[in-house]
Amino acid sequence: MAPVETQQWDAVIDDPADRYGATADTHAARAHGLMTRPLEETFARVLEYEERRDAHRRAGLSDSDELDLRGLLD
Repeated sequence: MAPVETQQWDAVIDDPADRYGATADTHAARAHGLMTRPLEETFARVLEYEERRDAHRRAGLSDSDELDLRGLLD
């Protein structure tokens, strides 16, 4: 597998005030019905999507690099 550069989001987001989206207060959204699901379910759904995806991914690992990486997990 070739060396891979990963995106450094903190370098892309110039305004420090915008860097904490993942820590946003979700109380209002939850009050209106937002629900979260366990990570295991999220990962399973993502894997299911990735295995049936037929379009080229525009960001992230190439398909071949991802398959190489997944092969290391088996």
